[in-house]
Amino acid sequence: MSLKAAEHYLWEPPELIRELRVAGEEWRKLHDMPDGFQLFHYTTVEGMHGILKDRSLWLSHAACFNDPNEVDYGRHLVLEILNSFITLEEKTPIGEFLGGMIEYVQLLGKPFHHQAFVVCFCKKGNQLSQWREYANKGRGYSCGFEFSEATRISSSPEALTAGKQPIIRKVIYDGAEQIRLVTNYLEKSRSAVTELHRAGADLGRMSLQSVNVLLEMILCFKHPAFEEEREWRLFRAVMDSSKSEELRFRDSAGLLVPYRPTYLFDFGGSEPTFPLRTIYLGPAVDPTRAKIAVDLLLRHVATHSSPIKLVNPKIMEPEFELR
Repeated sequence: MSLKAAEHYLWEPPELIRELRVAGEEWRKLHDMPDGFQLFHYTTVEGMHGILKDRSLWLSHAACFNDPNEVDYGRHLVLEILNSFITLEEKTPIGEFLGGMIEYVQLLGKPFHHQAFVVCFCKKGNQLSQWREYANKGRGYSCGFEFSEATRISSSPEALTAGKQPIIRKVIYDGAEQIRLVTNYLEKSRSAVTELHRAGADLGRMSLQSVNVLLEMILCFKHPAFEEEREWRLFRAVMDSSKSEELRFRDSAGLLVPYRPTYLFDFGGSEPTFPLRTIYLGPAVDPTRAKIAVDLLLRHVATHSSPIKLVNPKIMEPEFELR
C-alpha cells in the first residue's frame, strides 16, 4: 500500500480549520510515497543490532544534528520571508497573525516548549557518502524500511494499539524551491486568514495552527551542498514535559544527545510486523563472514519475546569497494 503524507501538528491537535489545511496541501503532497518505496537508515554494527533486537529506532533531538547549524538554516530562511511579509501588513490583523507565527518559530526547541526528535534516512541503500559518515566508514549496515498506510509508530511495545501514522518528510535542498514553498504557503495562509478573520475567527489560534507547516519546513530544509544525501526524515515533536520518562541520553563523540526510542510496525496483517525489508552490508566488511553473521543474528533476534514480529529481510552485499 502506498503512503500519503499525514498531517502533522507540533502545536495544536488536529481540529484544524479547513481553509488552513488546504493551504498546506502542496507541502504535504511532496512527501507521498509510492508502493514498494524503501528508505535506508545507515548505522553501525551496534546500531543495527539494537534496531533488530528492539524493533525500534532512536529519534535524536533536532538540535544535535551532525551540523549544529542545520535547524538555524531553515529557521533563518523562514523568518526572513515572514518578516518580508509582515512589513507589508504592519498594524493590520494579518500583521498580528504573522507576528504570532514568528514567535512560535523562534520558540521551537527552546526549554519548556516543543522539542523535535528526528531519525534520518537516505533514498539510496548503497551510497558512498552515507557509508563514510554514518556507518563507521563502511564497516556498518544500511537498513531498508518500506513504509505504507499500514505502518505505525508507538512510544513503547505496550502501546501498539495506540500507534500513529509516522510523519515522514523529504528533505528539500534547492534554495529557490525552499523560498517558493514558504512564500506560496504564506500567500495561501494570508488569503485564508483574511476571510476567516472577517468571519470572526481568532487570530492567535490561526497563528498556532498555521505555524505547523512552517516548523516542518524548518526541519526539512538543508543547504544545497548536501543534496547528494537525498535524505528523508521521520520525526515527532513533544512538549518539553511530555512523557519525560521516555527520554534517553547517549554519547556521540563526547556530545550528550537526547533521544526517544520509537517502535515501528505494520498493522496490515494478523499481527504487528517490523517493516524492515533489506539490509545492505557495508563495503568495508568481509561479505562472506558478514552475511553469515547477519543471517544468524536475524534468526536469533526473531525468537525474542516481542509483540512485533520480525520478518526475515533480504541481505544485500555491497556493490562497490570503499576507497
